[in-house]
Amino acid sequence: MTFKKLIASFSLIAASVSTPVFANYSCKGKVSSVSLRENSRLYASIDGVVSNGGICFLNDSEKGKFCHAVYSSLLVALSAQKEVVVYFSKGTSANCNKGSWVTFEDHGFYHFSLKR
Repeated sequence: MTFKKLIASFSLIAASVSTPVFANYSCKGKVSSVSLRENSRLYASIDGVVSNGGICFLNDSEKGKFCHAVYSSLLVALSAQKEVVVYFSKGTSANCNKGSWVTFEDHGFYHFSLKR
């Protein structure tokens, strides 16, 4: 499978599990790192948004599929140096920089997109 087909496949997976976008605000940046803990917590650093932020749990019974799609998209964005957009329902766009080691759940994270 070529790299372009791989990117297209991951993008389709992410789009198929996404919810409609009615965000209070969104934040965007390039992915600089992606990591996993033994408890299946997905972490990522997104320039201008978060450093080592806890995104979601891959083994979550309710949101696990969404988390897997986000994980795939983060890996694509990291390898292709593409920008991502993260949507939150708590807070304002004035505070897009969430800091280090925060959890996205605390900020109402609910939607994720990979930009061209």
